[in-house]
Amino acid sequence: MARMEVISLTGCGIITNQGAYPDRKGEGKAYLRQLALNDDRYIPSLAKVAEMINRHGAVSIQQILHGGRYGGIELDYCVQPSSKKQTLKHFRPPKEMAKAEIQQCVNEHAQAARRAIEAGFHGVEITSFMGYLLSNFNSKFTNLRTDEYGDSVENRGRFMAEVIQAIKEAIGDDKPVIVRLNGVELMDEYGGNTPEECLEFMKMAEKAGADCISLPPTTGFTWPPPRRKSSTSPWPSGRASAIRFWPSGPSETE
Repeated sequence: MARMEVISLTGCGIITNQGAYPDRKGEGKAYLRQLALNDDRYIPSLAKVAEMINRHGAVSIQQILHGGRYGGIELDYCVQPSSKKQTLKHFRPPKEMAKAEIQQCVNEHAQAARRAIEAGFHGVEITSFMGYLLSNFNSKFTNLRTDEYGDSVENRGRFMAEVIQAIKEAIGDDKPVIVRLNGVELMDEYGGNTPEECLEFMKMAEKAGADCISLPPTTGFTWPPPRRKSSTSPWPSGRASAIRFWPSGPSETE
């Protein structure tokens, strides 16, 4: 809280609170002491964070982070679209999600977003980058499914699109939804997504209702770290890139 308040006092336009996992089993929990948004009982505590950010004039955003391939930190497994073997041994063995579990996870994201808005945040951000769950579905490195959630770019991005649509339905069109996406995966040597496919996921997110697309300063997966730089990356080197779609959002964020 103290660090967040110092940041808010600088005049920062948007402040995103650290990622909270949305499910009760803890499959989305990526690290110890991670925030949770899986129950209404957490709303009062998060309301204190939102109030502090809002009081100093910033737009408050709550990130929803399902660990996916990184998750299950207190379990003996993690979940992802396919049982693709981990490349780093300290992560949990993966379990493929059934369709019913996918739909449950969509609803858990929507309910977590509702709780964030009820706590006083202006909007939410979902994590579809690095090795988190939504990016696991987007990536052909980790998504080996052959049903409607796998194979083609459209099918691999379906889970992300459904999460965005469910959140919009839960919190309303007037609340911004940000999607954090890989600009490039940097997984060329492992058969990961091409830069062109990454751009397609951005278009899918916008079509599904995303108000803002955020690209992290270092894009791509961190497992394993690439041994060479992608030769096909369309993005500038050494700095962050971002594409924003916020046609009706607060003007102070521009």
